[in-house]
Amino acid sequence: MKNSLKDYETNLAKWEKLVLKGDLIYLDEHVVRFIFKNKFQSALDFGCATGRHLKCLNRAGVKKIIGIDINKKPLEIAFARLNERVEMGGGKLILLNNKNKSLKDIIGDTKVDAILSWGVLHLFTPNIVVNILSEFKIKMAKSW
Repeated sequence: MKNSLKDYETNLAKWEKLVLKGDLIYLDEHVVRFIFKNKFQSALDFGCATGRHLKCLNRAGVKKIIGIDINKKPLEIAFARLNERVEMGGGKLILLNNKNKSLKDIIGDTKVDAILSWGVLHLFTPNIVVNILSEFKIKMAKSW
């Protein structure tokens, strides 16, 4: 993914402000159905912000939860909201910043059962989206 974010810096700053205000706190019902319908052991939320879907993953019993976001402040909020809760349930919460980094750079050879990327990919140019989706395919523990 190693993309330059120069074109996005203004928009990312606006997005971070919206997230930090709490404008993106509610779960999407389609994501909730997807999470609870499947019994995942591990999941990655690409563009997790403050963790609205990470919390759902935890409630659904997912033990290894990876949240990735390009903005650091929402990740700090997600950690404060969720880390203790996830650990109390016997799980592990991993939150990472992906600014100017590929998935391989930040999670190495880690594989997951599910990848969420709700409301994120449209922020990137088509060639960057193709790279992100290629990386998602590599990170899947199994083919569906």
